[in-house]
Amino acid sequence: MANEDLETLIEKLEAEISKLPVGTNIIVLRMYLDNIKKRHLSEMAELEAELKNLRHKVRHDSLTDLGNYIKLEETLHNYQSQKKPVTIINLDLKGLKTVNDKYGYDSGNDLIKLAAQYLSAQSTTRSTDMVFRAGEMADEFYVLTEEINPNNIKKFIIRLIENAKKHRLHIKHGDDYEDVYLGFYSGYAVYDGVKSMTAVKKDAHTGVVQSKTEAKGSYSRK
Repeated sequence: MANEDLETLIEKLEAEISKLPVGTNIIVLRMYLDNIKKRHLSEMAELEAELKNLRHKVRHDSLTDLGNYIKLEETLHNYQSQKKPVTIINLDLKGLKTVNDKYGYDSGNDLIKLAAQYLSAQSTTRSTDMVFRAGEMADEFYVLTEEINPNNIKKFIIRLIENAKKHRLHIKHGDDYEDVYLGFYSGYAVYDGVKSMTAVKKDAHTGVVQSKTEAKGSYSRK
């Protein structure tokens, strides 16, 4: 029975019980119906909680719990529908393939998680910034910030990349341990409320490609 049908039936029963003659055991019937209503509400609350949990899983990366592609696109759509300026920073994690090939995918996943923790830390990004693991490749991250001043954005990205180098993954390799330091290639572009969000996102990705070509992990702006 559909939820709407059940609620309609409960309403009808309440109305019918209120019409019963005085001699009928109305109290028992009302208690029985109240118990059904409580069970119904409890089940609905459980179902709502399960649906919220499922929705979170659908919209977040399972490894890092950062917003995924669906969450990113929804957020960008909201900015575009409001014509609200936002800067898209595209980050490509350095060395992931090398780590996967040399140390195994578990170590690669550890590097991804280290990057996610670093980018999400209050010391790295502001509370109003949003971080996503949302690219077509496993090593892609995005940061959305409402800071749109070019000089401030450049300073922010330079600081982000330089501070990342202080973070490392300590990996056991044979009888010894080796350190892999965090690093990113980066690109950014600003959505000004006029240009299409798709084009702006593409510009940010172009910056990453240019950064890789230069092999400096520097910022690039279109």
